[in-house]
Order: sequence, then C-alpha cells, then structure tokens
Amino acid sequence: MRLPTLRDDEPPTSASVRPRDLLDDSERLYDGDLVDAIGADPDPGEAHRRELLLQALAAYERLRLREAPDSDPGTVFAKWPACTLIATAWLARRAEDLTASLAAVLGGPATGWLAGWAHAWAMHPELRGHIHSPGLTAAVRASGAVGSVVAAPLLRLDLERGALVVAFPDERHGASVLVGGGECPRAGNGFLLARPSRIATCTDVLSGVHVVDVVDITDPLIIFDETGSRLPAGAALPAGEVWVLHLGTPTADAVDGTWQVLEHATPPVGWSRWWLARVSLAGAAAIRSAVDFGPPPGPWRPVQSTERADLLLGEPIEGLLGPDGEPVHGEPPRLRLPGGASQTWTVELLRDGAALPRRWTAFGGAVVSLADGSTGPLVGRFRVAASAPGHSPVRASVTLAQGVTLTTKRRLRLLRESGGLTSADVRLSAPAGVLVPSVVSLKSIEMRTSVTIRAADSTHRLDAVVELPHCALRRRVAGENGVWGVRPEAFTLDDLAHGACLDVQLPARLREALGHVPALVATDPAGGRDQLVRGARVADGVYRYRLAELLDSVRSDGSLALSLVLGDGFTAQVARIRGSAVAEAVLRRGDELRLVDRDPAPELVVRVTSPLTPWLRPWEVTVAPGESAVPLGPGYVHGGLLDVRVGAPHLASRTDRSFRIGDPNRVPTALSGVEFQAAAYLAGQAPPPTGIAAYRLLWAAADAGGPATDAGSRALVTQECAAVLGERPYAALVAGARTAMPAHRTVPILVRSGLAAHRFARVDRPETITLLWESSPLLSLLLTSPLLPYRSGAVDWSPAELSTEEALLLDAAERYASPAGLDILTGERRWDGPVPPQPLLDVTDAPSPAATTALTGLDELRAFAHASAFGELFSVLTHVRAPGASSPREVSLGFAIVARLAAHGDPDAAEAEPGLRVAWLAVVAADPGTAASDLALAEYLVSHWHAHRA
Repeated sequence: MRLPTLRDDEPPTSASVRPRDLLDDSERLYDGDLVDAIGADPDPGEAHRRELLLQALAAYERLRLREAPDSDPGTVFAKWPACTLIATAWLARRAEDLTASLAAVLGGPATGWLAGWAHAWAMHPELRGHIHSPGLTAAVRASGAVGSVVAAPLLRLDLERGALVVAFPDERHGASVLVGGGECPRAGNGFLLARPSRIATCTDVLSGVHVVDVVDITDPLIIFDETGSRLPAGAALPAGEVWVLHLGTPTADAVDGTWQVLEHATPPVGWSRWWLARVSLAGAAAIRSAVDFGPPPGPWRPVQSTERADLLLGEPIEGLLGPDGEPVHGEPPRLRLPGGASQTWTVELLRDGAALPRRWTAFGGAVVSLADGSTGPLVGRFRVAASAPGHSPVRASVTLAQGVTLTTKRRLRLLRESGGLTSADVRLSAPAGVLVPSVVSLKSIEMRTSVTIRAADSTHRLDAVVELPHCALRRRVAGENGVWGVRPEAFTLDDLAHGACLDVQLPARLREALGHVPALVATDPAGGRDQLVRGARVADGVYRYRLAELLDSVRSDGSLALSLVLGDGFTAQVARIRGSAVAEAVLRRGDELRLVDRDPAPELVVRVTSPLTPWLRPWEVTVAPGESAVPLGPGYVHGGLLDVRVGAPHLASRTDRSFRIGDPNRVPTALSGVEFQAAAYLAGQAPPPTGIAAYRLLWAAADAGGPATDAGSRALVTQECAAVLGERPYAALVAGARTAMPAHRTVPILVRSGLAAHRFARVDRPETITLLWESSPLLSLLLTSPLLPYRSGAVDWSPAELSTEEALLLDAAERYASPAGLDILTGERRWDGPVPPQPLLDVTDAPSPAATTALTGLDELRAFAHASAFGELFSVLTHVRAPGASSPREVSLGFAIVARLAAHGDPDAAEAEPGLRVAWLAVVAADPGTAASDLALAEYLVSHWHAHRA
C-alpha cells in the first residue's frame, strides 16, 4: 500500500490501494451503524480491513507530523472519526497495553492519537451505553474519557433484601466497593454494605474511583424516600412518608412536632444496633438524630411546609405611584414568620442599585418590620426575601417613601367639555431626612407627572409619578386595544367597519355619583342631529361603547362628534368619527398650507392651482401619513385664490376633497407685466390682455374659465378670451401649440374663436410649425392644412414643388399624425363611420340640454349637406343625409366637415359655419375627446377631396 504525500498526489498503480479511498469508504460504512460495528466480531475480511485502517491512520498521522507539524494534532482523526473509533477498539482487543501498541504502530508517542480518539468518542454519545463492547473499555480508559462514561454511584436502601447497598446507575459500570478496608459483596444491582462506615470507596470498570458518604457517627441519621433513594442532608424532607435509619431508637427530642410510625422494619444486614422504620412526617416541622447516652443531637432536618411568611402591607399613598405604576407605601411593611423556635428565618432587604442586601435572622412565630435596624428612612424600590429550611421562600418587591404624604383639593379629575382633564395642584410633605417638592401641578392634557423623592443623607432616590384618580379614554379596533389617554380619540370609517369601540375608564367615586352607565351622544356638526350610543361594563370601572352602529350615519352625514354625558347639562367631548373625506379643511400658514383634521393613515397627494393664474404648472405635493404641512411652490405663495385638491390615490375608499381658499379680489403681487394684466382680468379688475405675448395666457384662461363657479360666468370668460385669440389666427394657433394643451381641451376654444374654420392660404414659417407637431398635433394639423394635398398622391400636387422647409414640415406630419388619417388622405382607406347604438335624441326620455342645443343646428347642417357640392364627403354621414334621428358622432363630424370646408376656401361653408357654432359647442361639451378626433378626421377628408376632386 503506497501513501501519497501532501506535495505529490500521484495516481496509484493498478496493484496499489489508495489509503484515502479506504478510509472514506470505511467511514461511510461504519458511520451508519457504529454501535453494531464496534461490538461485532469481525470475519477475516473485516479484520483485515481494520488492520489496514490502523496502518492508514498511522501513515497519515506520520505524514502530518513530518510535513505540517504546526497543524491541529486532531486533524487526521477528526476527518475519519468512525474509522478512528473502530480501528483503535480493534487494537485494544488484542493488546495488553493499548498506549504502547499505538506507539509501536505509529512509531512515536500516541498522545495525539488518544486525544483524537477521545474527541471522536465525545461525538458519539450513543456508544456510552455499550462500554462493555470488546476493546471499548480499554480505549476509554487509555484515552482519559472516563468522566464522560460512568456516573457516580449512590447509597440506596434495598427494600426487598432489607440491605443497605451502593449502586451504580448502570450496574455494569461497578467494579468494586471497599468499606473499612474490606470489599463489599455484590447484592442484586449493587454492593452490600455489611457494616456502618463513614464512607464507601467505589471503583468502576474504567478504574475510576468514587467516594460515597454513608453515615457520620456524630449525626447517626440516614433518611430515604419511599422508593429507597437517599435524601440529601441539606434538602428539606417531604411532608409525606420516608424511611428513617437511626442509631438506636430515636428519643422524643428527635422530632419538632409529631411523626407517625407506619411500619417497623428489621435493620439492614450488618446494622444490628440501628432502628429502621417507615414514618409519616405530616405533623413534623423538623427531625434530627437524638440518641440516649450517645452524641449530642444533630442538626435539624426541616420538613417541607406549605406555610409561607406573610408580607403585611399598609395602605398605599393615594395619588403616588412607582416608576412602573406600582403603589408606593409610606409605612414599611412587616413580615409575619410562621413556625416555631426550631425554625430560623433569614430576612433580606435589597434596595435597587445596592450591591449587597441588608440581612438578619428571626425565629419562627415573630413579626418583624422591614425598618428594623435601618439607619434612616427607607426610600426607593426594595426586594424582600425571607427563607427558612422546610418552608417555601417568600420573595416580593415593594416601593417605599417612608413618611411621605400627599394632599390635594381635587381628589378626582373629570373630563373637560372641550377635551382633556381638569387640572390639579398636589402638595407633598415628608419627615426630616426625606426631600420632596412642595407642590406638583397636573395640566389638563396630563394624566400623570414625574416627581423625585430623595433621602437627604444618602444618594437613595425614588423616581415616582403623581397620578390622581381620573377618567381616561381608549380606542379599540379589530379586537386590539390602544393605550389609555385623555385627549379625544379619532376614528375612521375603516375603524367602524372593523368593529371599533370606545372604552371609557371612570374612577370609583364618579361611578358611585352617577349610579348608572353614562350615555354617549353622537352629533352631526352640520345638521345637529343627535344619536344615542349605549355602553356596557367590560371591566371594573371600564365601559365600552360599540361604534359600528354609527357606520351608516357617518356614510350618509359625514363626520360625527362623540360626547359623554356626565351629569345634568354637562357633557365632555371624547371622540370624533371621520367620514370618508381625506381632510376637513385647508388653512394657509405663511408659505405653506395646513390640512385640518386629515385622515392620518394614508399617503395623500395635494394638488394646488390658482384660478387667477391657470397658466402656471399645478403644484403637487405628496404628504406622508400623519403629516399635515404642505409647502407651497413658486407662484403660489400669495394671498390670492388657491384651489386645493386633496386625495388618497392609493386608497379607493377615501373621498377626495376640493377647497378654495384666499381673497378672490387679490391679484398675486409677485406677477408683473402681461401676467399681472391677465390675472387682473380674471379677478374682474381689468379687460382681457391683448397682444401676442398674452396669447399663451389666454389659452389657459379660456380653458379654465376663470374663478367663477357658475357656468354662465365661466362661459363668458372663455368666449372673451377666444374672441381675442380669433383676431390673429396664426399667432394664436402657434401660441396654443406651444402650451402643449391636450387636444380635447383646445376644441371648445377653436370652435368659439373660429380658428377651427379659419382659412390659411399658405404656410408661413414652416420651420416653426415643424417643431410644434410633437407637442400639439391637432393645432399643428390645422396650421399645416394648406400643404396636406401634397401628401395625398394626387397628380396635380407634386411634392417636387415644395421647399425644403415645407418638405420637412410634411415629414413631421407623417411622424406624428394618425396613420389612419394619412390613409384617408391618400385614398387608401375610406371612413364609412360607425352607427352608434344611441341616437342624439332618445324619444323615450326628455332631451338633454346638449342634445336640444345640438338639434337647433341640425336642420341647417342637413340643408347645407343637401345643397353642397361635396356630396361624397357627407355620404359617410348616413343619418345626416337621411331624415330621422342622428347620432352625436355623426353630428359632430358634420359640423367639423363644414368648418374645414370653410378653411379650404368654400364660401358656402364659410357662410354657414358661424351659425352652427352654438350647436357644435353643445356637442363638443358632451364629448370633447370625440370632437377633437372628428376635427382631425374632417381635415383629412376635406384635404383628400380638395386634392383629388377640386
């Protein structure tokens, strides 16, 4: 067998055996059932394997010592622990001296090998019950792992044989027991002690030596439990049955109290002068050895008692509590100690923070004060302990402020009408040697306040709390209690849906004065309607009001205020239930807004605009849960009108709220020039501004409609702004495109101003319009309309006629225009129009105002369509060409076609279009998005006609 070195791991020849493979394979083989493997008698093949394992382990250990002498000595044996256990035990079977045999195999000291074996032994505790397996005992002894195998022997009373024996917990572990120089014979599961002796010297199978105490001749008493196990000398005896082995018959002095002898028994073999009996200790407090004409009585052995010392506490100081809410006592407690003169009690008093307790003793039957022996007043938190043999120890904690008193005129703090508690002043007094503040004040929002009490002659102090009896409030939602407080609680609709309750705690004196459960009244602040909620007692002094019955009222009426009726004509506000609104009001505070009574749970989004400056970008702020401050952005820090919308976008159950705040007559002072003039116009203090610089502002003003809330005033602002925009169409459309206003919002302005029907004979500055297509396709389409026929494919409209700037403009149109519209322009696609299921006027219902207004222009539209030379354009409008009801879509497209015909130079359309605007605006108001699409579609249809049919 050739071993590879750590530096040269050449593959073995076909005739060699790799040691590592042998060890790895054997490790897997043995590790599955190590107990059977180590105890079995191996066949010749297995015996040969174990010999090879010895050689392989020895070779690797020599290799480690030679090439890595500083490595862990247990490296080899820790890698193959099962092989180490098996191979070493196999060698121990055949060797008289295992240590010498291992040294011979290894070629050097076997210390490391044996230490590795001991470590492997500790890894497999299942082997300890098989110490007698062949070779295992010798290996354990040689490795020094004896302590982990054999448990100490015990003295027992063998009741069946009437003998005293020393027994090992595992009888196979005992080798011999010597008493007084003589060897004890085996008896059953142990070794017979044939004579009294102070000790017994025991040897186990691993040569370990154990000493067992038997009996002290100065205290000749041994006590066993009812199973024969010896009871330790220092432990309290059970109050039931025990076996007593005593030198001679015990005298009356042996018992404190009485015992009952249940059975006399023959003394153990070799213990002829001794007395053995089974007795009941139920009436005994303690027993001891007591021999006539022998040694003096031994120490008392207490009997376990159910009696405990009593800690006698006086009345606590009312209104004063410890740091954890525990009562504070002004007089030191006393201890009443049970038992008689045979019991000695040890009393300990340990102050928090002290290194050692004050300790003293007292006899049973006495009453002692914890102040006994104290050099000054007791101030602080103390731990009290009292113990005596045979009695359950007493341990308690007590907080003391010796001699301190508390007085106040207000012994009871009630809830105030507006929330909180009635305030109170408390006076403290103390004897000499104790320092306290003379007056402590409790504010209305405080249930308690801190106070420090000190001992004058030391560092002893007590951080206490002054808390008078008071009312308290607590919210309970989804079965979970909140914390007690005095401020009015707040609930939401979600809380009510999850079984919200309001708990009210009333002090005993108030409960006695009321004589009944106080009523809770829910009031709608707006309507003043009251609703009564009954309460029920759920604990001492705690009443619960279930608020789920108010759910429908909150949903219909909004927020509710809850008040507790505490007497004739006196109510106290205790809670408020919020409706679904995210906030109740918005206030301006300098350069920020404040949300009043906001819903504390969700994240809110606040959007701020000004009806006097609609061209400014809306200011939007995300407000974290619980926060109420909203900083204002540039352009909004003024005293003028602000429109504030508060929403919870991530919580669909909350209702958004809109608020208008500020002075409607105040024009923002930070504005200047044309912006100030536009804001003054919207405030009703100036005419609308004119000039190209004002056009972008007029688009925003026409879209917003001004600060007025009535539709008529808003329509007037829109009309006035549109009229100004209509004075210079090209500049107005360019300014509107630069605002990037969505198409559906531009359509009403285009119709009112006449820009939707304005004719452009040519395209001025095409490079300017090219840049506008991306932000405003609809307005750019109207500006580009004179050039659209060049993209129609008509032979009379050759793109070669275009300038470079015009060609680039049409390229931009192709990039941003609707592909379907371009197909209509080229004639590759016809638009036949859908037939909507709903007509413009439903004969079964009263007509809507929009439908009625639209119908006023329907006859004129039909007349134009019938008389028009553009019959094919109107053929797509089935219901417009035929009598009967018309759909909104077809009417909208019809108006748009007339406008674009006018824009392309048809005089009849130009004459008819102004008379159709009112009806067209009614249709636009009903569906501005469709109206925008129809205007673009009409341009493609008319441009196609103009290119191919004109």
